[in-house]
Amino acid sequence: MTLRTEGGLSVRGTPNHRLLVDGEWARLDEVEAGNAVSIRLGWLPETTEDAVELETVEAGPRWASGRTVSNDAVAELHAAGLSDYAIAEQLDSSPSTVQRRRADELDLPANGPGGRPAGRSFEADRLHELHERGHTDAEIAAELGVHQTTVRNARAAESLSANGRAAKSVTQPETLSTDLAELLGLWIGDGSIHEDGIRFHVAREETLERVDRLSRDLFDTGADWTWSDGCYEAVIHSHEIKRFWLRNFGDAKPSSAEATVPEAVREADRDRVYAFVRGLFSADGTLSKDRYPRLYSASEELIDGVHQLLLGVGIPATKWEWENDDRDYYTVAPTDAAGLTRYAEHVGFIDERGETMVDAIAGADLEETTCGDVDGSEWTQEVVAVEESPPATVYDVTVAKDHEYVANGVVSHNSGGGMGYAFWQLRPYGDAVGSTGGIASGPITFMRTFDQMCETIAQGGARRGAQMGVMRVSHPDVIQFIHSKNKDVSLAHSLRLNDPDDFTHNSFADALEEARELIDDEGRVPEHLRNAVEGHLSNFNISVGVTDDFMEALYAGEEFTFTNPRTGEPHVATPETKEIYDMFGLGEYVEVGEVLSIPAQELWDDMIEGAHENGEPGVIYLERVNKEHSFDVEENPSHRILATNPCGEQPLEEYEACNLGHINLSTLASLDAPDWRVWSAEHADEYDSHEAAVDAFLEEAIDFAEFDERIAYGTRFLENVVTMSDFPVEKIEQKVRDMRKIGLGIMGLAQLYIQLGVRYGSEEGNEIARQLMTHINHESKSTSHELAEERGVFNDWADSKYATPTEHREWFEHHTGLDADEWADGYPIRNHNTTTIAPTGTTSMIGNTTGGCEPIYNVAFYKNVSDDVQGDEMLVEFDDYFLRTLEANDVDVDAVKREAQEQMAENEFDGVEGLETVPDAIGELFVVTGDLSGIEHAAVQCACQEGVDSAISKTCNFPNDATAADMEEVYRYIYDHGGKGVTVYRDGTRSKQVLTTRAKNTEFADEAEAAETIVEQIREVFGGLEAFLDNEDVQTAVDTEISALLESADRPQVDYTETRPRPDSLSGVTQRVETGYGKLYVTINEDEDGRPFELFANIGHSGGYTNSFTEALAKVISTALRSGVDPEEIVDELQGTRSPKVAWDKGEQIQSIPDAIGTALRRYLDDEIDKGIPQQQSLDDVEGGTSNNDATTDAPPSQTDGGAVDAGSSTEPPVDAGPSAESPVDAGPGGDDSDVTQDLIAAGESPECPECGGMNLYFSEGCKTCESCGWSEC
Repeated sequence: MTLRTEGGLSVRGTPNHRLLVDGEWARLDEVEAGNAVSIRLGWLPETTEDAVELETVEAGPRWASGRTVSNDAVAELHAAGLSDYAIAEQLDSSPSTVQRRRADELDLPANGPGGRPAGRSFEADRLHELHERGHTDAEIAAELGVHQTTVRNARAAESLSANGRAAKSVTQPETLSTDLAELLGLWIGDGSIHEDGIRFHVAREETLERVDRLSRDLFDTGADWTWSDGCYEAVIHSHEIKRFWLRNFGDAKPSSAEATVPEAVREADRDRVYAFVRGLFSADGTLSKDRYPRLYSASEELIDGVHQLLLGVGIPATKWEWENDDRDYYTVAPTDAAGLTRYAEHVGFIDERGETMVDAIAGADLEETTCGDVDGSEWTQEVVAVEESPPATVYDVTVAKDHEYVANGVVSHNSGGGMGYAFWQLRPYGDAVGSTGGIASGPITFMRTFDQMCETIAQGGARRGAQMGVMRVSHPDVIQFIHSKNKDVSLAHSLRLNDPDDFTHNSFADALEEARELIDDEGRVPEHLRNAVEGHLSNFNISVGVTDDFMEALYAGEEFTFTNPRTGEPHVATPETKEIYDMFGLGEYVEVGEVLSIPAQELWDDMIEGAHENGEPGVIYLERVNKEHSFDVEENPSHRILATNPCGEQPLEEYEACNLGHINLSTLASLDAPDWRVWSAEHADEYDSHEAAVDAFLEEAIDFAEFDERIAYGTRFLENVVTMSDFPVEKIEQKVRDMRKIGLGIMGLAQLYIQLGVRYGSEEGNEIARQLMTHINHESKSTSHELAEERGVFNDWADSKYATPTEHREWFEHHTGLDADEWADGYPIRNHNTTTIAPTGTTSMIGNTTGGCEPIYNVAFYKNVSDDVQGDEMLVEFDDYFLRTLEANDVDVDAVKREAQEQMAENEFDGVEGLETVPDAIGELFVVTGDLSGIEHAAVQCACQEGVDSAISKTCNFPNDATAADMEEVYRYIYDHGGKGVTVYRDGTRSKQVLTTRAKNTEFADEAEAAETIVEQIREVFGGLEAFLDNEDVQTAVDTEISALLESADRPQVDYTETRPRPDSLSGVTQRVETGYGKLYVTINEDEDGRPFELFANIGHSGGYTNSFTEALAKVISTALRSGVDPEEIVDELQGTRSPKVAWDKGEQIQSIPDAIGTALRRYLDDEIDKGIPQQQSLDDVEGGTSNNDATTDAPPSQTDGGAVDAGSSTEPPVDAGPSAESPVDAGPGGDDSDVTQDLIAAGESPECPECGGMNLYFSEGCKTCESCGWSEC
């Protein structure tokens, strides 16, 4: 229940919560309008024992933050003669970091081969010249012909900021002082974030001088100012202060309408509150009649917060709302003689209004408030209303900025829809939280909270809520997001394998390893665990928001740098960052204290593998979505799209809602529509292009008069829905009213193709889809234009591209079909968005047609719905149009149904082609999902997208045997051909997929499960095993099988030895052996008797050319060991194998990788693992009787020691990989990459770089050289 008072206060509580009413305690549900409720004044402390502490940021330029390796250490080891790689090993850093420091910042030459040359490959003076002119790093890099990173490093070495200024030295306050509180109030009132600092808008010169003085006192730097549009714009130019400000106060003002009282002020004593309120009223308040101060704001949350502050310091104040045509404003003002006197005495104004107010109330007969009675520290106000409030669960949780976020989510879900969340705006795991001194738990924990909230609500038990979680690829926690719905992560969470309440509690990394043991080699889990796999985040679809710069890095084979959303700066890896990347096999790329950069290909591969596993995550190309938006988001950032609805067809602004309708194309074919196959054979040659031919065909095939009428009616209908709809959340309602977004789309496309004799996925089919959607797009815009003439444009039209068509010519003409010059003064339109294509799953079933732009799933299929609907049996659905076609051609429909159902029950149904009861002439018309390749699915989506101004919900379906490479091809195709997002699904990868032709969506996970199921089925059918065996048909089948087995037994048999099963835990040792191809790690695990049981070997980049061969050889050796082959024989076969590259290890020549593995196995068998490295001796040393012990010594840290590491219960050895991204093959200047690679292989050389793993080696001056990392064999 909610109680409201005449002074603007509201209290929400449970019915039995007690308040002091009319001098007595009363339950909230007993209070009535007209009662007097007691309000306390002055409850904030006069002083606090501890000042409110603030969080400082790294001093100086941001690029130097978080370094764990000093240049002095690099220089010292370089002077000792160590190579870059040896220095990196000594300092536990990456070689690329050492190379960059040594070459770019210390200007030192490389010691030995493989290092980057000292100095720079460009003129430093030219860089300074371009930098001083204000050019960005990217512009300078383009001019100098170098990489942007090179320019950034050059600036870093000279302490230059990105805006051309030398990095200035400033100070950072450690606590909230009264001066800082006052400056903070000025900023909350009328300030913002500047590109290079923090900005204030002030109208009075006294205030400007105050801002400058406060800045100098607080930060040791003044404010720069300009006069523009009737006010001063003052800027404190400092990136360091900007980062400090954002870290401590940024959450308090994302925009003017979302401003709040900063948390630091809420925790402060009265003097600091006085100062904050003084700054706020001076910036955004008025003084009426020289004695009545008032504060105005578009943010109700800010006004409520200031109201509480005033009451807290003992100043009676009232709040009310102002309504005008543009927007609502809220006001708070001191009241009563006591309130005005206390305000003038303790708060006042920065400018002359402070003295004016003091003079005005001095000796004046101030009136008492008309709102209740003020008596000292108690204020009684009349209750004006006690209202029922929606039910709500109380969570003991505080979320910065948006305290009602979960409450808003609950209300929205109860209305029966779905939501999209931009989780990438939350700070990453491990990020410091200044207000608490702790660290952030990261966005994934919020996802789980929202998932459980949605699960609990489940649409009132009738329909579950749907949610879309989006994370921008630049977020540091994106790796955790990508894997959040993988089987191992889902099992670990659902089974609570790291439950803190369990005495066996372990880390989540350990829980992941335990979960992975439950998944077999083919990625299957036991049937009894499948609900656990699919129960985690089951109310979420997840998509990664991929940006253009990520795709550029992917195509260039480069690393991608992550951004901390809290600071907007490159993310410096924390131990927690390292932890999550270690969990998913990318820890080798993460160095704590260094900027987080990962090869783009590695992240991309993880996305593809997740999609291959179970269809998650999808991808949203966020920047393309915003570039195609009806607003220029760079000029209007408040209109930036952050996420989509759950199905992905509606990229939405914050608080925007979907409003969709669909035209059934399958009812628009003309009664005398020609068959494309016949028409094209007769007429296609008459036209200059395929596009023109299709256009002419559609004029005959489609009833355009009916089509245009439906477009006009559909547009007007959806516009009326916007007007008439009620929304449960005020912000949603306001956004929908302002933008009036609608989405007119289609369904029945696949059925239309069949009617017109067109194959789904064909070139002509895609051209038909493109032309039909373009027609809908243009005609719906025309209708919306007519509506604007009748009813007015949408509220935010003036900021949209429709207001300035000539500035966005290509976009405007594409979506309207009109000449931008004819509408140079603006194109009035009622709805900022008019077209989309939704999945129309339920709608298309009601309309008895195919969904959206999807093909026919199949002519017969099972449909999984909730158990209370389908019961114990899955629902069998037949495509209605298929059945009608059969009936029209006098085919026995019942016979076709029986045949299909029998095949489906046996998991043998393979579409219409496998149905003998269906004539071929009919079957070839029905192209179903399984008949199409992934690219054909994607091509349809991209064709439709050309005629849609929102987006499209379409799934690129794949057969169960499709590979990850097949899916990657589709992801890249859609990006390259203008699509806005990708969703893929491989048949059978979820046990509860909605549509399937299988009786069971997955096969048995193991023989025991199969046996248990089969026995159960025998009992159900035959009544028991005995009756089953006595059955004549069974006996005949058994006799046949036995005869076949006996016949095969008579043939010569090869006796293959069975391999020993692997125990759960094995102990062993890992050796490092130097080879000509890099460091090789060999792990040998022993059985319980101390004999070698298995062997692992890793070298170079995971999945690379050399490593794949090495891993395969190790697996063969392990199989041999487990099969009882004598390890000495294995050593004999391996040792002595030669290759073009040799190396020395522990005094022995290592001729190849097989030779190295054989040597490691021999050392293990001969107990020579800890043997030292032999040193050179003179004859005098030998004659002098130098002992063997003196003749060997441990290797220095810069060399390989071939030493063993206790592997404990090891399963895999460590991988030594280079720092660089895996790059495309580059043959060097002017070279052909494929020819060079083939030449290397033909010469017996590995084409893979031993340092970074890139396949981009070429011959330079007779030496193999890597274009990616600079490695050279010379």
